Order: sequence, then C-alpha cells, then structure tokens
Amino acid sequence: MKRRSLAPWLMLSPMLIHMAVVWVYPLAMNVWISLHDWQFLGESEFVGAANYRQLAGADEFWDGIVNSLIYTAFLPLTLGPALLVAFLVHDIRAGRGFFRSAYYATSVISLFGLALVFRFLFSDQVGLVNGYLVDLGLEPIAWLTDSTFLKVVIGSLTVYKGIGWNMLVYLGALQSVDKTLMEAARVDGAGWWRTRISIVLPQIRPAIVFTTILAFSALFQLFAPIVLVGGRNSFTDVPRGIRTPTVEAYIQAFALRNPGYGSAIMVVMTVIVVSISAFAVRRSEEAEA
Repeated sequence: MKRRSLAPWLMLSPMLIHMAVVWVYPLAMNVWISLHDWQFLGESEFVGAANYRQLAGADEFWDGIVNSLIYTAFLPLTLGPALLVAFLVHDIRAGRGFFRSAYYATSVISLFGLALVFRFLFSDQVGLVNGYLVDLGLEPIAWLTDSTFLKVVIGSLTVYKGIGWNMLVYLGALQSVDKTLMEAARVDGAGWWRTRISIVLPQIRPAIVFTTILAFSALFQLFAPIVLVGGRNSFTDVPRGIRTPTVEAYIQAFALRNPGYGSAIMVVMTVIVVSISAFAVRRSEEAEA
C-alpha cells in the first residue's frame, strides 16, 4: 500500500524537481535579494523594505509601467490576425501544411535577425518605410530616435513574431470544434462570419484565454525587442521613454550594480502579472459556468 502511494510522486518527481530548480528557487532568491543590499559577492546587509520604498517613489518605475501598458495595447493586433489566419488555414483543403508552416515560420526566425531587419526598414535615413513616405509626398518620420514612434516599431515587431505561434495554438483548438454544430448552423442559414463568432469562438475559449494570458505577460514584461531595437552600444543606452520595468530591473541589477533594487522591481512585476492572469482565468471560468 505504501509503495503504491509513492508511485504517483515518483512519476511526478522529474516535473517537481524541474519546477523547484527553474521556478521556485529563482523566485525565492529574487525575493531574498530584494530585501538585502548585496553585490552578488561578499557579505549582504538586510535592508527590509527599503528597496520597495525607493521603488514606490521612483519615476523610472512608473514611467516603465506606463510603457508596459502601451505595449499591451498591441495585444489585439497579435491575437486577432492570428485567429483570422487560423480560421483561413483551417478551411483550406489543398496546401494547408504549406500555409501553416509559412505563417509559423515568423515565430522561429531569430529575434536578433528580425530586429536588424526592422531597424533597416524603419531607419531614419535609409529605411524603406520613410522612402515610401517621401514618395507619397510626406515627411519622413524619426522612427528610431523618437520614443513614441520607437514604441510603434517595437510593438510591430512583437506582433509580427507572435502571430505564427498563436495561430498554431488556435489551429490545434479548431480540431476539437463540434462539426455537427457548424453543419447545423449552415443549414439554418448562418454565414461564414456568424458560424465562427457564434459556434466556433465559444468552443475555443480556453485557447483564447491561454494565448491572451501568455501574450499579456510577454508584452507587459517586454525585454529583448526593446533592447535589440532601441539599444545602441549598451543597456544603459536604451532610451528611458521605451523602457519597461523589466528592462529597468536589468539595468539596475547588472549595469548599475544595484541587484536589490532590480530584484524588487521584478518581484512587483511578478505579483502584477500573476494577479492579472489569475483574475483572467477566474473570469473565464465564471463565464463558462
């Protein structure tokens, strides 16, 4: 009996060990660092909530939160086109594998290479986008030097890279849609759009919630696209007008040698993302009940 009770835990042990090493320990260590004045090496000094008090009055943190909210505004542009492409690819009979691979390819392209392409397209001097604007008789735009337009470039990059992966998730969800309901809707005279909105969307709600939470988390904590597109020679060169708290945390911890303050930023960001994600899941469950 005792051996049988241990069997489930033995089977779960690889996953539990992975979670402890990859998630639990780093999170606990992050909280510990946020409560200390420590330079990674040497002795540490307990400072309690001092880093959090500094955080509450720091303009760069609140400016970063505003930037994070601006980046999350690109969420519908990431998920909406992905859902539409999934509908179209799912309905294709010939060449479905080709189109599925073609759209998914955007997700496996190197982010570094993609950032170089976007920097070239939106270059202030030789960019193709400004070239088209000039051909149309319009003034060129300082895409890479003005923080407002730079956020548009970064958001466009994240949208482009995210469509393929989200499309694949939706394609998987579409395989479980009840075909008899769709046939009944067509018999009743429902068109293509009405069938997708009234029949398909409710059945793939879990996939939509899943991708919404992951996309929100990625956009709210955006890091790599900001550094690759907006940075110059170092992390401290990233303009403050485009930084998220995640970028600010890295700069504080590793460039400015203030890991306690950087860790405090990430603890607060983790609490925000987890809270909003839990709220979204709960609202989805209540809607399905």
